[in-house]
Amino acid sequence: MNCALALVLLLDASASIDAYHWQQQIEAHAEALEHPQVQAAIRAAGPIRIRVEAFADRTSRMITWRQISADADAFALARDIRAAGRPTTGGTNIGHAITYAMRMLDHMTDCERHVIDLVTDGDADAPSTESARDAATAAGITINALGIGALAATWLRQHAQTTDGFTRQADDWRDVGAALRAKMVSEIAGL
Repeated sequence: MNCALALVLLLDASASIDAYHWQQQIEAHAEALEHPQVQAAIRAAGPIRIRVEAFADRTSRMITWRQISADADAFALARDIRAAGRPTTGGTNIGHAITYAMRMLDHMTDCERHVIDLVTDGDADAPSTESARDAATAAGITINALGIGALAATWLRQHAQTTDGFTRQADDWRDVGAALRAKMVSEIAGL
């Protein structure tokens, strides 16, 4: 394999995320990529590929596939995440976001593992989310999630995460950075 992991980062851009919380979400992702623990996990796993998408009613590309194999690559991606604008807003359509991410992963045939990384502070239509989750499971794609608040985390565990995936909880927005960093280390390492 040329790539240990293909990872789609799905950031919640729905109307429940105001400008301040959107910026916190952006900064948490950028800081995670700059953190020594995440960079060490990337070096240990081997080259990985990351794509960044924003989701609401629809899903919009923020950053196309990047290969990350060295610390400099991770720092460059962090810089570009900070520079990317918010491309969409509206309702929370997690099922559509998962389906969209699956289509992006279709092209990553040389990557050993395929993971969708979902962050949200809310919930969505359960049947469409479960249908997308089940399709991901059938395709061998793992869905991990970060729920901001106990209600979001519980909903994600029940409806979005795959059986081989996991959901972390950030108690509130102040905890998002640490929770996201720990989640990224675990999913890159394949734990």
